[in-house]
Amino acid sequence: MRSAFLRAPRILRPRGAMRVVALHCFLLVAMLSAGCEEKLPSKMALRPRGPLLFTNTGKSEVVELAFFDDKGRPYVRKPVATFEGFDSTIIDVSVDPEGTRATVKPKSSGTTEVVVTAFGLEQKLSVVVQLVGSVEIDPTTPKSMKLNGKQHQLVIVVKDDRGNVIPDPKPNFKASDYCVDISPDGLITAQALGECQVSVDVAGKTARHRI
Repeated sequence: MRSAFLRAPRILRPRGAMRVVALHCFLLVAMLSAGCEEKLPSKMALRPRGPLLFTNTGKSEVVELAFFDDKGRPYVRKPVATFEGFDSTIIDVSVDPEGTRATVKPKSSGTTEVVVTAFGLEQKLSVVVQLVGSVEIDPTTPKSMKLNGKQHQLVIVVKDDRGNVIPDPKPNFKASDYCVDISPDGLITAQALGECQVSVDVAGKTARHRI
């Protein structure tokens, strides 16, 4: 005797259709992964960009990094930068624990470069250290001058701490009394009878001459 209940038809799923669905899912995941991939910055800038100039050991400079994408927009993720390639006898470079900035301190006179790398980018920072070691007044400078007589240009020689002549020093001239006047560029003019002293100071080093 036949059953009064009808058996439900069986739905067949071809294997080929399952493969197509799996392939579509794989492609969708790949596309989503590509869209979420982070782009690295295309430009790095140093602040200050240099060159750095030091004239005494009491100063230091903090170098910070800034990054931008290919459209010039700031890149906010913090870098892990390296600061290398410099002459450690001229400067000391200390990097903060996060690797995002560095402090440059002078040690002795000379010229060197710091190579900064981050995110596959590279920048070079030039550093010049000119530490004054001595200031000398030309020994032929006269010890006496006549009123209404010829003026005299004071000549000085400034050397760094390694004995090299500094070609363009920034001296400060001064007279101890009213008998002579000395201009900002070192021109001496007799003003009155008497005896006084002229001095020149360059970055804390001083030389004196009596007239």
